[in-house]
Amino acid sequence: MKKLLFILLLTIPFLGFGQCVEGDCENGFGVYLLEKTFTMRNNQTITLKYKYMGEWKNGKKEGMGLLISLDNSKDRYYGEWKNDERNGFGTETFVDQETGKIGGEYIGTFKDDDMNGDGTWIWINIPENKKSPPSGIEKGVWKGLKLIEEK
Repeated sequence: MKKLLFILLLTIPFLGFGQCVEGDCENGFGVYLLEKTFTMRNNQTITLKYKYMGEWKNGKKEGMGLLISLDNSKDRYYGEWKNDERNGFGTETFVDQETGKIGGEYIGTFKDDDMNGDGTWIWINIPENKKSPPSGIEKGVWKGLKLIEEK
């Protein structure tokens, strides 16, 4: 259920707004604060705050950048951006919204703001006050949240 909750947050379209707080968020390197409102399948909404630090072109995220959740700094994406979306190679760390703990990490290619192409998904299930190895690793070709070819 916990995996499903943060996966749903990633698969449902969102609305967002924000402001440039430092640097050049038009053509250069800038820091931008934004909020994203996610609508889940049960029509419940959740609004999260983020900070983007990275490259800009024509007022859009373009090049290398880091997007960090201000609600839980473990929830982040670092990698390539094009036309305001995750496009290229990157690493996304997912946080379980119920516990605030890291739930998994995807390392691989993105297209149109979604996992797409070669990548590795690492599920992490950490018992209370203990460290443990990943609870599962899936390698292969991805289309959104679906593994379409194992490697």
